[in-house]
Amino acid sequence: RERDEKFHNEFRKMHDYGNWSPISPEMLNYIIALLAFSVGYPGVFWNTSKAFGLIFSFQMAINGGLIILSLSSFSILYKLNMCLNTEQLDAKDQFFLSIPVAFTMQIIGMSVITLSSSVVYFYGYHKFTSFLAESQHRYNIS
Repeated sequence: RERDEKFHNEFRKMHDYGNWSPISPEMLNYIIALLAFSVGYPGVFWNTSKAFGLIFSFQMAINGGLIILSLSSFSILYKLNMCLNTEQLDAKDQFFLSIPVAFTMQIIGMSVITLSSSVVYFYGYHKFTSFLAESQHRYNIS
């Protein structure tokens, strides 16, 4: 109980350090950029396969949401590690990851999300080049 009160007091002090808002202008800019990216990047395949373009765009939007949630959760975890004194935590409260572990998990998670988009893109690119080769062969285009 006493530990919870200390945490709440520290959290209240954080409010005095500056203006807090639910979302920073930088994060809003990043969200807009991810939305534009999720529409523009799959647009390469729009003329060849509208269904694949829609699926790829949907996947990019979901990945953008995952990236935003991942960055937000890492930010919260980092702030908790900075505010809480780890010596005060009980053994049952060791679910808070240390900063190096959280940073490593963040890098691995972002890499997996990025690679998943790359795999779908290269699949579409392979289908597109095979379609071009088939069209060239069918119409004897050199």
